[in-house]
Amino acid sequence: MLRDSIAESGGFDGADRALFHIDEATSWEVVRRLEQMPPLLLLVRNICTQGKAPREVMENLEILSELMDEIQTDIRAGKLL
Repeated sequence: MLRDSIAESGGFDGADRALFHIDEATSWEVVRRLEQMPPLLLLVRNICTQGKAPREVMENLEILSELMDEIQTDIRAGKLL
């Protein structure tokens, strides 16, 4: 949803960079090592914030951040992987 909302936003300053880093974060190499994803998500958040991304993009970013926090908590608790 985040990637689609950025692609469909009509563009904002840094949208192309945000898409690049989202693609990087969803690559097989990163998905196999989920601990690499939070720094990329933070980078995307910073790009979107500085570029004044539309509200829908920021809302989708927040949803993804919350899910990533839950996943990281579950990994640390030994519930995943």
